[in-house]
Amino acid sequence: MITKNIPELYKYLILQFFFFFLGSLLCVCAAQPGAAFCGPYKASRAIALNNTSNISISGLEISGAHGICIYLTNCNNIKIEKCKLGPSTDCAIELYNCTNITITDCRITDVASGVFAIQSHGINVHHIDVKNVLGPFPRGQMVQFDMVSGAGNRVNYNICENILGKSYAEDAISMFETYGTPNDPVQIMGNWIRGGGPSKTGGGIMAGDSGGAYMLIRDNIVVNPGQYGIGIASGTHIKIIHNKIYSKRQTFSGTGVYIWNQYRTKACALDTIAENSTHWVNDEGKPDNYWDAGNCGAVSGWETNIIDTTINESLLPEIIIDSCAPKGRATAINTKPVSNSQYWQYGHVTDAGYTGLCILVLSLLTYLTYRFGYPKYRNKKREIHT
Repeated sequence: MITKNIPELYKYLILQFFFFFLGSLLCVCAAQPGAAFCGPYKASRAIALNNTSNISISGLEISGAHGICIYLTNCNNIKIEKCKLGPSTDCAIELYNCTNITITDCRITDVASGVFAIQSHGINVHHIDVKNVLGPFPRGQMVQFDMVSGAGNRVNYNICENILGKSYAEDAISMFETYGTPNDPVQIMGNWIRGGGPSKTGGGIMAGDSGGAYMLIRDNIVVNPGQYGIGIASGTHIKIIHNKIYSKRQTFSGTGVYIWNQYRTKACALDTIAENSTHWVNDEGKPDNYWDAGNCGAVSGWETNIIDTTINESLLPEIIIDSCAPKGRATAINTKPVSNSQYWQYGHVTDAGYTGLCILVLSLLTYLTYRFGYPKYRNKKREIHT
């Protein structure tokens, strides 16, 4: 047996393992929502800006406020990042008539609501942590869009946790009279939501509240969120796809996923609810996973939803918002509109489908290693034997 080729084989195997490990690490990091920045922060008073553009608000800590921590009116092209907000008796961030605002990498605790955007456009909320929203109604959301419209609206890869007895949540994510576009729907993707109640009207993700259109709600994990998991209250062209929803029996738990037009003057049609997995127990101790009230027309994909009694609270880690320990984060935020053909395919991956991208990258790396690395080893082996 000739053994001179063994070092070359080792080089090939080590190179392949390195690329596979690197690609896998990137994929794992891409899967993790929530804030990553852990300070340092600079103490600041509450901020209120009007008619301001092209600035960044970064690295601030605003606590003990008796009003809104950061309030923007008529502002454009502003980034709020790496801030620590709360406690406060009002909202952490409120936007009125603003355009192209990005909120990312912020930690928010003990506030009336996390982010409240009114009559605005291009609002992108991603990778924030919100713990214990206090309300009272009509506040009590991690994120609420109120008459937000147009392209570029996102609520992606955030974490919301409400501990019963320390919070009073309504809808963790609320879309009130909010409209995306056919080519760029409002995206609500990859969020982790845990905890809700005791409100008997609040829950996980509410779409089409008092109307709305063109939304993509995908790949969210919702655990014990309140009265419902994900719902459509009216609206058109809303897609609820590939989410995982669980609730144990609670005094306020109702239905896992539902579609029900609650507004006589608002349209409700052409919606999709597909490929979701639920395990939901209502307040009577009975399974109550899906409900179609029958007043929104045919619901695309309804037959593809499943009841999975094996899912439980372990859908999410025991600790999802910690004391600022380092954690991974999704890095591939889609800043381009989803094409019309992509949007209409309810199996399409878009932002939250990082898994397919990871497989593609790993396959490509393996192929390149084999194509350019292994032939050298193989040729070397032939030379030795000849």
